[in-house]
Amino acid sequence: MCRQQVAELAGYQDDFSQRRAQLAVIGNGGSYDLIKFRDVTGYPGILLTDPSLETYKFLKFKSGLGDVIGMKSFTQGFSALRAGFMPGSLQGHALQLGGAVVVVPEGKITYLFKSSATGDHPPVEALLAAAG
Repeated sequence: MCRQQVAELAGYQDDFSQRRAQLAVIGNGGSYDLIKFRDVTGYPGILLTDPSLETYKFLKFKSGLGDVIGMKSFTQGFSALRAGFMPGSLQGHALQLGGAVVVVPEGKITYLFKSSATGDHPPVEALLAAAG
């Protein structure tokens, strides 16, 4: 369901640029997954991968079976399917949840969102507001 979130962010690339904000997406699959991920999401921006999960650990993003499987994850998954995001091959660590961080040029974190379940995404409006 991260594909859905990144595809949504791709549509706001100009909005972030107008705020002089640079989007960067960090996944945890292999570098060989990046081209397919970009094709599926249409995301034109910076796309990185951290298979070591160091970024996720530093930000204290949740990880584990209990966080990935549950009613909220099921509901979000169904919503993603209805929106046309079909499950693809597994890329990276399936039990690692993500989030979103806005860091201003001074290095200060102005927004931190930690997903509580699979498919739990922050509102793009909140990211834009935190970006300035």
